[in-house]
Amino acid sequence: MSLGDLSRVCEPPSAPVNVPTSDQWSRLEALIGSRLPSDYKGFLERFGSGGFASREGEDAYFDLVWILSPGHPPDKRDLNAIPLISDLNEKNREMRSRFPRRFPFPVWPDAGGILMVGGTTTRNDIYWRTTGDLDSWTCVVCDTYLDNWFEWNGDLTSLLTAMVQRRVPDWIVAGPTKFPLLFVNWDWLESKQLV
Repeated sequence: MSLGDLSRVCEPPSAPVNVPTSDQWSRLEALIGSRLPSDYKGFLERFGSGGFASREGEDAYFDLVWILSPGHPPDKRDLNAIPLISDLNEKNREMRSRFPRRFPFPVWPDAGGILMVGGTTTRNDIYWRTTGDLDSWTCVVCDTYLDNWFEWNGDLTSLLTAMVQRRVPDWIVAGPTKFPLLFVNWDWLESKQLV
């Protein structure tokens, strides 16, 4: 199981924060009109809200990879999947209509459409490619300028494992980064005034 692989290369927090409730999952799934992959739900249950980061000093972290969560506090709209996934989906629909050659994938809820699930601090976006059964959805990463697209033939947690270990193209995880990445919850970072 890819969640087990991720947990072996990046230890989950002993007390994950902002784990989504069943009501939050229901609200998100109703908003997008679909159930969501079990590895995504398992990831947020085990890791909670936070990001994969590179430790740069005693208490300094450079955050690199984050995943949207319906459990993130509503006042933190920039990471709360309700309603951010819907907002981003509309943005992508507009980008596809304006730049069809640079945006090669249909957008959810079109068949096989991409649906945003996360990103990086270097402004790359992480999407599900919604083809087939939801637990067989694969992933796609693209940069903010739509110049680079990377298709991952695996689920979200297997992509995260590859990102943590830097087994993806260099443009996806760039910066003054030390690997493997660590998982740091946002509440801890905020308490240290690091974000």
